[in-house]
Amino acid sequence: MVWLKMALFLGAFLILTGLGVWWSLTGADIAPGLWGEFFDLPIPTLLALVTLCVSIYLAEIWRYRSYAAAFGIELSALGAFEAAVANFLFAWITPGAALGAPASVYMLSRRGISWESGALISFGKSMTGAAFLLLAAFILMLCGYGPELTPALQFLFLWSGFGILSFFAGPIIGALWPESTMRFVRRAEANLLALSWIQRGPGAGLVQRAVLSFEEAVLRLSLLRKIGWRLWPHLLGAQLAYFLSFAGIAMILLEARGAAAPLESGALSIIFLAFTYVAPTPGGAGLSEAAAGTFFGALLSPANCLWVVVFFRSLTLYGQIVFGMLYLLIVGGIREIVTRPNKDGPSKKDDRNAKEISRS
Repeated sequence: MVWLKMALFLGAFLILTGLGVWWSLTGADIAPGLWGEFFDLPIPTLLALVTLCVSIYLAEIWRYRSYAAAFGIELSALGAFEAAVANFLFAWITPGAALGAPASVYMLSRRGISWESGALISFGKSMTGAAFLLLAAFILMLCGYGPELTPALQFLFLWSGFGILSFFAGPIIGALWPESTMRFVRRAEANLLALSWIQRGPGAGLVQRAVLSFEEAVLRLSLLRKIGWRLWPHLLGAQLAYFLSFAGIAMILLEARGAAAPLESGALSIIFLAFTYVAPTPGGAGLSEAAAGTFFGALLSPANCLWVVVFFRSLTLYGQIVFGMLYLLIVGGIREIVTRPNKDGPSKKDDRNAKEISRS
C-alpha cells in the first residue's frame, strides 16, 4: 500500500507535468536541438547553476536551524538536511504539500527532536516563509512587475494567493496579541455554533476543527515573540537566501536565452515561484509549465519560455524529488512518512529546551 501511494503521488505529478509541457508545446516553435543547448552553456554558467542548487539546501538547513534556535532547540546540520530532503520530496508530490511538514517532523524525530518541537520548527518555518514569499510577490506586482495574466490565471493567482496570504497572516497577526485573539476567536466560535443551520449539518465539527487549528497556529507563532531581536536577522536572512537561490537559477536561465532586463527577470522569477506555491496541483505541476509563456513571454519567445521553465524546475523541483527518493530509499523513512506515524512514534526523547517550550 505504501508503494502504491508513492506511485500514485509520483504518477500524478508526472502526468500533470507532461500535460503542462504539451500545452506549452502547442504554441511554441521548438527548433531541433533546443533542449541539448542547455549542456552547451558556458562552464561558469553551469557552475553558477550548480552552486545555486546546492545553496537551496544550505539555505533550507539555515532556515531549519534558525527556527530551531529561535525556539531554544538544538538541531544538528545533518538533522536539518534530512528534514529538508524529506520536506522537498513530499511537499512537491502531495496535494497542498500535505505530507511536507509531517515528513520533516518524522525525520527530525529520528535525530532526537520531540514531535512537538519538530512541529514548532517546521510550522514556523513554512508559515512565515510562505507569507514572506507571497507578500514579496504581491508587492512586486503592485509595483508593475507582474505578467499579463489571463482572467483564469488572475483568478487563480490573485484570489488563491490572497486567500493563502490571509490564512497565514491571521495567525501571524494574532500571535502579536494571543490572549485577545483567543478571546475573539472563542466568541466567534460560540456565535457560529449558535446558528441553527450550522448545528444541523457537519458545520459544527468544521468550525471547531478550524478554531482549534487557528488557536494552535497562534500559540506556536506566539513563541517567536519571546526570542531576542538578535535572532530575527537570522530568520529573515535565511528566508531571503532560500528564495533568492530559486530566483537566481531562473534569472541565469533567462539571461542565457537572451533576456536583457535583469531587474524584470528577477521580479518575474519571484512571482513565478509564488505562483507554484498557490497553484492547486502538487508542486504546481502542469500549471507551472503551461503558464511559461504567460510569465516570461514579455522577455522571450514561447519556445525559450518553456525551455527556461523546464530547466528551472528540473534543477529545483524535479531534481529535489529524484534526490529525495534516492536518499530516503537509502536511509529509510518513506514507509513511516506515508503511513502518517502517530505522535507516540519512534522518538520519545525530549531535550530540556523542548520540555520548556511544551510547558510555555
